[in-house]
Amino acid sequence: MIRLNVSTTFGYSLIEILVSFAILGLLIPPLTGLFTQSFSAMKNAGHRTIAANLGREQVEQLKAIGYEKLYASFTEEGIFIILEDPVPEYTMFKRTSIVENYFPESLDYSDLKLLQITVSVSWTLLTSEYNVTFYNLLAER
Repeated sequence: MIRLNVSTTFGYSLIEILVSFAILGLLIPPLTGLFTQSFSAMKNAGHRTIAANLGREQVEQLKAIGYEKLYASFTEEGIFIILEDPVPEYTMFKRTSIVENYFPESLDYSDLKLLQITVSVSWTLLTSEYNVTFYNLLAER
């Protein structure tokens, strides 16, 4: 007659279950912290991308106006502030565009006619304020 050796233990013991819960309890909080931090970094990168695109768009629109028209619209102080405007599609962003004469100190060219276009895009998240600034030179042709 053949005897089969059948084990009488089925399932897990209480100690094994408690140890597995303890290990999970130690691993889950740091992992949720990593998810929260990566989500925050991803959201901040998205806002920086939007700000960069809004700034580039404004610089290109000012360059499309042309040197002559921009130079003709200067005030007596030599600075022409275009606008400090919120962006309708993105209500948390605000753009400031400044066009001014540019006289490089290192160059001594009196006939060099340059305009400096400065576009700043700022936004506020909770209590922190962020800002991205673009500089571009526009020359008379």
